[in-house]
Amino acid sequence: MYSVGAGADSFYEYLLKLNLLTQDQYPQLQTMYNRFRREGLPALLRHSKKSGRYYLTEYYRTSNIHYLTMDHLSCFVPAMLALDGGDLWMAEELTTTCYTMYNSTITGLAAEVSMMEHEQIKAWQTHFILRPETVESLFVMYRQTGNETYRQWGWNIFSAMEEHLQ
Repeated sequence: MYSVGAGADSFYEYLLKLNLLTQDQYPQLQTMYNRFRREGLPALLRHSKKSGRYYLTEYYRTSNIHYLTMDHLSCFVPAMLALDGGDLWMAEELTTTCYTMYNSTITGLAAEVSMMEHEQIKAWQTHFILRPETVESLFVMYRQTGNETYRQWGWNIFSAMEEHLQ
């Protein structure tokens, strides 16, 4: 199984971050990250014709099956793409998907896992456990683009937390 969700997210996230933090001291990190960007990420990327959103799925190679869900943990990917300086359009698309995972619920809080192949993104595993991935992506996207929409979305998430988590 291939995934950037639960069980795999931190590994891929820190390939790039450690390389940036150590200023290329460990070139094998960049090599592994480049291979992931070239081969791994495209294998997980899907586009829903129903919702119009791009999303990242789990892929089972032996059976050639993609789950039609996206883990909230996968929402680190937009920040990662923005930090690596490539595919900003994909970072923007995935950031929108991650925010929609929040915006599509009654509470404005994202589910742990969302179903993607519907007219609208729908919560699947409905618990919310304060995952930081989407908020980090909103912060990085705002810093990279200056687009105020990302700040507003961050405020919307904060406001939903204030309202529903007290």
